[in-house]
Amino acid sequence: MTGQPRWAHVTYASFRNRAGSGGWHTGPSVEATSEEEALVMEYAPTSVVPTAPIDDFISAGEIAELPRRFEYLPLGDRGLFMQSVPAGKDATGRPGNVFTHAAIDRDLAEPLSATYPVNLYRSPDLQTPFRIAEVEAVELDPQLQEPRPGPLTDLSVAWTMVTTMLGNRSGALFRLQDVLSEGETTPVLVLKSSNEAVYWLQVLSSTLSPAESRRLLRFSTFERAQALPTALPNQHHPVLVVPVADKDELRRRSGITVIDPADPETQQSVPRTTWALLTMGVLDVGVSPASLVELLTTESGGETKSFGDALARVVRSRPGDFGVELAAVAERHLAESPRAPSPAVVDADLDLVRRVVDDPRLVLGQHVWPDVRPPKAPEREFDTLSVTARDRVPGLASAPTDVLVGYLNFLLRTGLVPAEDVQNPEFRGLFRDADSFRGAPHLPMPPSAHPDLLTLLTLADRERKQTIRAPRPAGERITRALGSGRSRDEIVAWLRRSDTLEILRDWRDGRVISTSSRDFSHDMLRVYYAVCLHLSVEPFISGDRAADDELLDVLGELMLEAVEKGLKRRLERRDTPPPTTTEFRDLGRTVAEDILSAGHRPVLLDRILADVERHRDKEKLDGMGRGTAQIVAAVASGITEQTREARRGEDSE
Repeated sequence: MTGQPRWAHVTYASFRNRAGSGGWHTGPSVEATSEEEALVMEYAPTSVVPTAPIDDFISAGEIAELPRRFEYLPLGDRGLFMQSVPAGKDATGRPGNVFTHAAIDRDLAEPLSATYPVNLYRSPDLQTPFRIAEVEAVELDPQLQEPRPGPLTDLSVAWTMVTTMLGNRSGALFRLQDVLSEGETTPVLVLKSSNEAVYWLQVLSSTLSPAESRRLLRFSTFERAQALPTALPNQHHPVLVVPVADKDELRRRSGITVIDPADPETQQSVPRTTWALLTMGVLDVGVSPASLVELLTTESGGETKSFGDALARVVRSRPGDFGVELAAVAERHLAESPRAPSPAVVDADLDLVRRVVDDPRLVLGQHVWPDVRPPKAPEREFDTLSVTARDRVPGLASAPTDVLVGYLNFLLRTGLVPAEDVQNPEFRGLFRDADSFRGAPHLPMPPSAHPDLLTLLTLADRERKQTIRAPRPAGERITRALGSGRSRDEIVAWLRRSDTLEILRDWRDGRVISTSSRDFSHDMLRVYYAVCLHLSVEPFISGDRAADDELLDVLGELMLEAVEKGLKRRLERRDTPPPTTTEFRDLGRTVAEDILSAGHRPVLLDRILADVERHRDKEKLDGMGRGTAQIVAAVASGITEQTREARRGEDSE
């Protein structure tokens, strides 16, 4: 360590490159070597998916509540800490950016000021930017060393959460210790949040010495069931935490043990292994958590190779405090031969395939793929892996084209998708309409391309073109009837036709707007403000209040469908700029001219504009998503601004 600081810091995300587009690479760092930057690139996640959809319009409070994936990996003589958070859209406008701030401890022989790795969760020194502007503006203090502890470090609170607050759930702790000690499967905790995960990990850590936790205990506070990390060679299984929403999906996974502290049967689990027995015995004696950590911290009786060695030495050295029977359990624990981590035997081919399924971008760095069909992979694991691999394909809709094509080649070469599925339209439908598939058949094939890859791409391209060329009469009728090329009077005349309501119902029920290639958001917002708000004040289309109310409802539903579809499309597509408040304020100014030129009576115009004014408060727009409400409110603001200016001009004359 002479001449080299103990700590290094590295950031990793999809940053803007010099050409203005985005790409995954390291950002600002402190004292990190190129080898350490490569280490972070290898382990940092490129996907942290909250259980509820998010967009760039969420509030500061909602950003603070986003899940934090805090992972600690013991890597020989170093410890790798990584806090990863959703970061909104990247520089290309694609949603799903992830920002990781990694800290590397180069000296595990020196104590950690925070005592246990988990106490660095939510450290104020670990950055968590959201939105590309904040990601690009990240700077690190060049003097930054060990991060300060986070706000959730009160061990007594953590133990209260486990043993008291929601009933005695210590059985789940014993189950977790048993699974780790036995080393046959990966323990997966099902919890409500990453904050709750930290409490459980603090309690688990406090039954280990700080040295044990830093050298043996790998954990992650937030994972999703479809992409669980695997154990590293020659290491113990990690402790993983997934949200409650994923519990059912975990049943499809092999090699894991699901532990749900809310499950009554789990709460009653009886310890099987000596580590869990020692923990239960220490709890029964009444030693406080802080006192136990102090004993474990000062314990220096020897090397720790297995979970619970330090606790066993503490108990064995104090038979007067813990009792003869518990001391005998400690003696038995220490007398057992050292337990090597079971994940030492790893099939390199299967491990590679699992990692690519978890992160399809890895296809760009590998071109020769192993065939992992049974008996290479156990049949049950292969079936699960095949389903997961296939489910990844739609998620590549906005990925680079070479990633999509490379991943399809990977699926065929590994056998995860059988060659006969090349002829299956359902499989081709997973990707043929994706932006990333455009032009794919005309690009050079990847090295070691599967013999059927070109056929797959050609058939999918043919189907794509047929879809594009297919007539879209309904979409064209929307444009002819309600498009920006029609005046307000022409739109009103069309709405007064006897068959209009039936046509509108068909458009709504058939999801014509959602399935069309066009963006109707501007057209339908214009109809909503220029026609629907008038219609809500008086039934001027048919003269019948009930009939016009039904017409109003259908038009309102079509407007929301159009805005939601347009917003989603523009957030997902790289070649389309994201929506802005200015854009929709300008639309509102244009719509204001429709309203002002309609010849409304002064009293009627005042009532319509009062309704427009109410739409400016996006918090009062019930039934709309945040992004949709923001757009609807922006149009209302533009209308209000334009009408006020117009009226001021009239007054001055």
